[in-house]
Amino acid sequence: MNRSTPLPALRKSEVLEYQESYLNALRRIRGATVLHTLDAFCPGETCLLTDEDGMPLYYDDDHLSVEPGGRFLIQRVLAPYLTP
Repeated sequence: MNRSTPLPALRKSEVLEYQESYLNALRRIRGATVLHTLDAFCPGETCLLTDEDGMPLYYDDDHLSVEPGGRFLIQRVLAPYLTP
């Protein structure tokens, strides 16, 4: 896939439905801290699939690319937990 290949839209509601079973399992784990990433990757009703330069955030249908996906995750979700 290259930057000129249009990506299909991914709706936030679809992601919520897909994640429902494992999020329910995580809720049952006592003492676990769950970092929710959905709002970072889906700030509106449609989820982000590429960065500002049009590069894919995902390697496949649900695994982040190392770059830029991993960097996006670090900057938008993990940064507050990684700095003193």
